[in-house]
Amino acid sequence: MTTIEFQNGTVEVDAGILARAFRIGTDDLKRRMREGTITSRCERGEGTDAGRMRLSFYSPDRRVQVIAEESGRILTCTAADYTRRGAPAKAQPDAAGAARKSRLDALLDTALQGTFPASDPIALDFGNGEN
Repeated sequence: MTTIEFQNGTVEVDAGILARAFRIGTDDLKRRMREGTITSRCERGEGTDAGRMRLSFYSPDRRVQVIAEESGRILTCTAADYTRRGAPAKAQPDAAGAARKSRLDALLDTALQGTFPASDPIALDFGNGEN
């Protein structure tokens, strides 16, 4: 199959196309889809995209998107590799940042001391302003 088949609300995509896009074998693709580590989403185009479908497939490290006509002809197949971005570096607090955090923690501790226990109901007063 070199196209996508849409029948009775189901979508069938050639496993070879997706496996190549994910850079894995077809057996690995099928196993990961059964396990739920590769998930998918199907969207029907509207307006200028009417007659097209966008199929998105997600793994923890890669996203594959296929744009196809409702006839099943594949228009585009793109992939984005999340591992190239890398995880953001953890910011190391400077002395001023550490002091601000310490002060904020002290203020929060003080605020918690003056509150009711969590098990007590909150009393709201919607009186007319007279005491």
